[in-house]
Amino acid sequence: MFPERVARLIIDGVSNLDEGYNSFIEYESLVDTDKLYAGFVEECFNAKENCPLNSIKKTPFKTADELKSHIDDFLKNLEEEPIPVYLNNSNYGAVTRRGVASNGIFPALYKPGPTWPTLARNLAALLQGNATPAFNAYSDSWVSSIIGDETNTFVVQNDNWKIGPAAPVHGIKPLQNYSLSLPEWSTLVSKYGGSDIFGRASWSIPTTHTFHPQYHPEYPRFKTAEPILVLSTTYDPVCPLISAKKAHDSFEGAGFVEQNSYGHCSISMPSICTAKHVQRYFNEGVLPEKGAT
Repeated sequence: MFPERVARLIIDGVSNLDEGYNSFIEYESLVDTDKLYAGFVEECFNAKENCPLNSIKKTPFKTADELKSHIDDFLKNLEEEPIPVYLNNSNYGAVTRRGVASNGIFPALYKPGPTWPTLARNLAALLQGNATPAFNAYSDSWVSSIIGDETNTFVVQNDNWKIGPAAPVHGIKPLQNYSLSLPEWSTLVSKYGGSDIFGRASWSIPTTHTFHPQYHPEYPRFKTAEPILVLSTTYDPVCPLISAKKAHDSFEGAGFVEQNSYGHCSISMPSICTAKHVQRYFNEGVLPEKGAT
């Protein structure tokens, strides 16, 4: 908005703002989600006996793909037949595919270090017939436990131009048909994204700002007071590398670092290399060399 005021600035975990502001759907956000999920399984397979998922069958898995197929088949069956859980007369329900995928696997992709071991233990117990850990951990929405209110909704809806009367689809059935017609960017969680579409279509507060993100090459690159620095992991569950590269290409002289890791934003995994790039940039104004990883 005010590039002439921007001196040293780092953006990390970058969304496609053109879609965030100007599109009814954010098509790009989940393009790498399934790659992270596959990465979780691959890292588990490589950990051998240190990952409990490798011991859920008497016969060891021969490849990471074989392990992933076994988990995927279980999740497919779980969608058709949720597993009932009864702990006591005030704590009971069911383990569902949506709960495991949306509240278990998906949020764990944000910060692999502290969450992947727990996810592996809960999934291993579930696949071996003990549904209690997964029920206790994944019955409630992880988003509501973090946000706790509608702050994020207000920001996202008021940024967007295609809300309320300006939304392209209205009504429960048309919205459902529209959602079902969309490409499945993530096999893991795309099917659970309809509430975002409904929220935008039913939003009653008009958007009054005039800001439009402008990407190169459609628009000239923005010249900031000093070049900015863009960071991104190789695989981010909601802010993919391609979005960060588009942003980088739209600022004159900007620097870029790709951190070869999984997770949301570079701080999701510790990297001394990235930290040194950040320190040099803020302390000395030195950008990383082209192609830095």
